[in-house]
Amino acid sequence: MGTRCPRCERVLVPARKSCSRCFQDTTEWVEVGPAGVVTSFTIVHYSEPRIQPMEPPFAVALIRLDGADTALIHLLGEVEPSEVRTGMRVEPVFADEPKGRILDIRYFKPVSVD
Repeated sequence: MGTRCPRCERVLVPARKSCSRCFQDTTEWVEVGPAGVVTSFTIVHYSEPRIQPMEPPFAVALIRLDGADTALIHLLGEVEPSEVRTGMRVEPVFADEPKGRILDIRYFKPVSVD
């Protein structure tokens, strides 16, 4: 879910209380995604087991969900870091037991082309 700005009509994901461009309160909820596109990414090579849910190297991407004008940052999985590209279509992989936090989406993986 995202929120729509009543002034500029951008759909903001993650949902926000106000638009960062217009400073208007956003009260309209809009369904987005769940799939989206990688708009930027980086490869993580260091290890910090206390806070990282994946072993390096792994990719962290800026993902614009379908129907959204802004993007969210999340992990990429089921893909070799060397194969990640901007424009890559991805879809979420959800945790088995949701806890109401961002890691309820374990990671995004490339959309299979059948």
